[in-house]
Amino acid sequence: MELNSEPTSQSTQKADTQVKITRHDLLRMVEENGGPEGLDLSNADLSGIDLSSSSISRDLQTLQVQKKIHLPVWATEIVKTSPSGAAMWKLNLTKDDGAPLSPKEISSSLRYGVNLKGAILSGADLQGANLERAELTGADLVQANLESANLWASVLDNANLWRANLKNAYLAKASFQETIVSNANLENVNAPFTDFHRADFSGANLNNASFYAANLSEAKLNGVFLGRTSLWRANLRDAQISVKSIGTSVLQEDPEAFMAHLEHHLGSEQTPQSFTKPFKRRFSEARDVYLALKANFSDTGDNLAASWAHFKAREMQKHTHHPQRAGFCYYRELPQNSSSRISPRLWWFYFKHTVHWLLSWAAELSCGYGEQPFRVIACSAVILLVFPFLYALVGGVINTSGQPLRWVDYFHYSLAAFSTIGFPDLVPASDVAKLLTSLEALLGIASLSLLMFALGNRISRG
Repeated sequence: MELNSEPTSQSTQKADTQVKITRHDLLRMVEENGGPEGLDLSNADLSGIDLSSSSISRDLQTLQVQKKIHLPVWATEIVKTSPSGAAMWKLNLTKDDGAPLSPKEISSSLRYGVNLKGAILSGADLQGANLERAELTGADLVQANLESANLWASVLDNANLWRANLKNAYLAKASFQETIVSNANLENVNAPFTDFHRADFSGANLNNASFYAANLSEAKLNGVFLGRTSLWRANLRDAQISVKSIGTSVLQEDPEAFMAHLEHHLGSEQTPQSFTKPFKRRFSEARDVYLALKANFSDTGDNLAASWAHFKAREMQKHTHHPQRAGFCYYRELPQNSSSRISPRLWWFYFKHTVHWLLSWAAELSCGYGEQPFRVIACSAVILLVFPFLYALVGGVINTSGQPLRWVDYFHYSLAAFSTIGFPDLVPASDVAKLLTSLEALLGIASLSLLMFALGNRISRG
């Protein structure tokens, strides 16, 4: 390779101090090594290095000007595609007829950026490096510093990032399949649409990380604290995760933590108004996270955890129906072009969600959304204690034997009305007492039904 560069540093030697290496130095070393496999760059200083696909494309164009026709070992494949997008054949720096590829053809056909497949980068300083679309499959990045690095669309399958520092790194659309990231620092990482299938996160720090729509299927997340990690729309199918990993709540439930998350990932330079919509919709996100957790726990047979996740999902659903949030969480249901505040459809929208909100409160307090039978028993006990006082207050219950009524008699009457079995010696003597008796009987029937429903859910989930 005949790229203009500074003199090459002795970077492959083991040393306590890091050796500064430029992009041209690195590419020369890969070529001299016959490829990236086994190239030892331990403790090398690669901070700020630009190894993105665009920089590699420019280097290839330089080689082409120098009449080079073979693809260097530090570049990934150039793939010719058909109009349908399917790969047809691989190219060097010339076409089949010997004509050189144009700069545009090189740039558009380069599959990845730099080829560092299997390279040894343990302890290397890659802070702020641009590794966009880099090929790092099987690379050794143990204790490497990748803080604020750009790894967009990079491939790190089967790589080892044990105790690596990825704080503030950008990992969008990258692939970390079966990668070891145990004990690594992934604080503030932004990883939307990233593939972490079967990745090992044991002991990793995921504080304030964003895994929007990421694939975490079969990932090892047991023992990792996820209470301050955004898992919205992430695929958690068969992931090793527990209730203990989540803690008492997900990120979206903590308003201060979620606002700090928005400011970091959306940009602190945004106006406060730009955070209003995502902040108001945070309970919708939390509901989706708990539903994903419920599916995961159900598939793995952890029925108690699935019950907990179901309760939390319904609780978040309740918050979305709050009159102050419904317009943000269900904005697609809002009537279009309704500028008037007295629009019947607008009033109906808020009335409907207010009713949903009140019914959700009733379902939570009475039976824990069908997951907590002891709440039904507690509500039944409250009814049996309150109604005797109501009967005594209205004075509408009499004893057919003519004996004066004691408090225990009111309690017996309340128990008989609640269980709908009746009490022959005690009868309601006023319209108010008859109304209260009918109401308590309805509450008794409803409580018994809720108890059977909640007990059935608990029994079916083991």
